[in-house]
Amino acid sequence: MGIGVGIIGWGAISEILHGPCLAGMEECEFVAVCDSREERLSHAKDVYGCKGYTDIDIFLEDPDIHLVLVALPNFLHGPTTLRSLEAGKHAISEKPMAFGLAEAENILRTARENKLIVTTHQNRRWDPYYLMIREFIDERRFGNPIFFQSRALSGPWKKTWAGSSKFTGKGPFMSFGPHLLDQILTLAPQGPILVSGVVKSILAEDDYFNAFLTFSNGSTALIELSKATRLKGAERFHISFEKGDLLVTAADSETFWWHLKGDGEKVHKEKVPEAPPFPIQSQPFYQNVFAAIRGEESLIVKPEQSRRYAAVAEAIVRSSEEKKSFVVSCDEAVDKGRIDPV
Repeated sequence: MGIGVGIIGWGAISEILHGPCLAGMEECEFVAVCDSREERLSHAKDVYGCKGYTDIDIFLEDPDIHLVLVALPNFLHGPTTLRSLEAGKHAISEKPMAFGLAEAENILRTARENKLIVTTHQNRRWDPYYLMIREFIDERRFGNPIFFQSRALSGPWKKTWAGSSKFTGKGPFMSFGPHLLDQILTLAPQGPILVSGVVKSILAEDDYFNAFLTFSNGSTALIELSKATRLKGAERFHISFEKGDLLVTAADSETFWWHLKGDGEKVHKEKVPEAPPFPIQSQPFYQNVFAAIRGEESLIVKPEQSRRYAAVAEAIVRSSEEKKSFVVSCDEAVDKGRIDPV
């Protein structure tokens, strides 16, 4: 018998990604869905033969559910993840896990006290281009990274909850923003981060943000996300190293190219492998979570990383509102963080 999984929230991401992904994995059993909309529950039950609940308390009492996936609008991630942990369930939150440092620390503390696994669904860490960047940095082909730049330009927002700061928590929490920020923070060194940010409304509410981060070793990062462009711009990742540059561009939605230049001598172009079909894209993430629950592996997406993300995102919003910079310090050893104005 595999690990019993229940999903809270049967929206687009559950229907398109999580449901098909989990249903195709032998390590787990897709037990139940909880949603307030009867028609959405009927769809999930018809397709997967799972149980359906409209009451979250009854859902959390189901003894067959060992792991809960929280796939609700962003502002509900933190409270519902905490509620799941308090009910004795391991928990995965869709990104982001929390709307700030205090909420994230409460989640981590509850998981630790109850000896439970908690993590965030950061599936973009398995994107082929990102894995190649990770390998390139680990092999130190061009020495140490000095400057990171990550951009994703598209828009405008469709009229859904994802275009409202009430539900998404301002710019850094916009749909794709957590991926960009998480990728940078995972590549960058540990230690305090100096954060400056801008969040503004152009075509819709809080549809643009940028952030400039300075890390403990002096390296820096510029992150920009816009849902305010009428023409879609290709996502790209640029890293300047001590001895060269790496540039990832997207010719279309699926094809990425690398441009590698060392010591100003030559440029090498290489096509990045295509990503797997979207419904199975998250299987490596889930395999790691299941192994962590069985005590066989450590989590790849560590809750301390999700807390660091939440602290930096909070600092970006505060920087934009208060017109000042902040220093974010997160000590993984003691689950304690700070956001201090400069």
